[in-house]
Amino acid sequence: RVAVKTRGMILTAEPGNDSLPIKAFYHSTCGGITELPERVWGGTFLGFKRQIPCPYCKGSPAFTWTLDLSVSDISASFLRRISRQGLLAGWPKNSAEILQKGRLLDLRIFLDPNSQRVSRVITAWAMGTMTVELSMTASQWRDCLGPGRFKSTLFKIMKKGDVSQGSFRFEGRGYGHGVGMCQWGAKVMGERGHSAPAILKFYYPDAILRKLW
Repeated sequence: RVAVKTRGMILTAEPGNDSLPIKAFYHSTCGGITELPERVWGGTFLGFKRQIPCPYCKGSPAFTWTLDLSVSDISASFLRRISRQGLLAGWPKNSAEILQKGRLLDLRIFLDPNSQRVSRVITAWAMGTMTVELSMTASQWRDCLGPGRFKSTLFKIMKKGDVSQGSFRFEGRGYGHGVGMCQWGAKVMGERGHSAPAILKFYYPDAILRKLW
């Protein structure tokens, strides 16, 4: 019955692009606020202009999570990324040597003041008498560490013990890239009696829902 009710309904871009469907991104659990696509993939998409505070996904098993990573795990993850996809923009040519022979001095995160999601991660490595910083977006960090275990970019970091020998504990919220519809939130909205158009309007407020056939 739901399929019949929504048959022919399309999320389209703003007036002027009436017949152009948007790329309707979705994810498991936003953790309280959605993300903009340009902060994940580096480019804008029609129909996405703002982040949406979401009060509906607090019951998700992935609403909060913790992850412990050792220094060796972090360096090994970076090395795998280099071997498969090459260096990230701005990384020096000898990054692999730095990761293999260097010592991790510090790990810093920078937050988006509007959402408290992490926007950038910087690791500082000692290589001889030099200190080299390897910088990346939070999405690149998550991809390097594995999106299945590093669940979102909505996190904070807790140092554990000596940085050069110990590990880091990460405490986060949500699961997925955070763009578009929060599936857990949509589930709860549906259970509370919200219609499909109302749910879509909530998570895609900058798009227009049209019935085209």
